Amino acid sequence: MTNNMYMQFDFIISVFRNKKSFTSQDVAGATGYADVTARAKIAEMVRMGIIHKLPKVLNKGLYVIDPMANEKLESWRGMERFAFEPDDDVFDKYPKLNFTGGKVVKKANVKGMGSAFLKRFDSLLMGVRRGMPTVQ
Repeated sequence: MTNNMYMQFDFIISVFRNKKSFTSQDVAGATGYADVTARAKIAEMVRMGIIHKLPKVLNKGLYVIDPMANEKLESWRGMERFAFEPDDDVFDKYPKLNFTGGKVVKKANVKGMGSAFLKRFDSLLMGVRRGMPTVQ
């Protein structure tokens, strides 16, 4: 989770913490997001356990903030698939990976490369395949 996402989620928590319930339109109005974006943010927060969806009342999607929302959000900080985006200060602490020194070959079956077991098994199968009669 980037710092930007953390701040957005924290803002939503702070605005709607004392509300009895709210909808995605309420979040869109408070944050200035489009309704689709607000629904995506809410869905992510529901997945994280920060927001709970109430049972449908009059076909409206009502949500409520979890009492432990700030602690849950803090526990997700830096532990999601967006953990090392370049806008985070943490990104600079880790060394850059160097993918040099590989071996490039023109064909797949090269001596000295691959599993000896698989090569032997493949040669045995090739002998069996050549010796089998053709089914017509």
